[in-house]
Amino acid sequence: MRILLDPGHEHAIGLLLLVPAPTGITYCHQVNGHAVELREAEGFLIPLACADDAAAFSDWFRSSFRGWSRPEDWTDELYMSLDTLLNRIVSYGEDKRQRLSLDASRREEATEGWIPVHSALGPAYLLFENSD
Repeated sequence: MRILLDPGHEHAIGLLLLVPAPTGITYCHQVNGHAVELREAEGFLIPLACADDAAAFSDWFRSSFRGWSRPEDWTDELYMSLDTLLNRIVSYGEDKRQRLSLDASRREEATEGWIPVHSALGPAYLLFENSD
């Protein structure tokens, strides 16, 4: 089963954690601002925060990239700044509480609406509404 998250942009999705796992459900999300890419992964979703909290990420991408990000636009300073923003968000596992952090091994995948992170449940993606 393939599920497109908010295809009509009618609802604020807030902050969602997409944890890859063999669930048979693939989530597809429009990302990267005006570049309008679609990214997808099989797994399960966990709501983390409301739309107000997600606005900080949209604002960060808008001010840092003005519409969309290309791999060559990223700098180490931008990655560090994004990681600082991620550290504000807490994820929970069965017996674990962990602040999100940028997954440096997958950092080239980072774009507005789709950020590879380390979470209390292992590698995941932080999803939020695309600004286009």
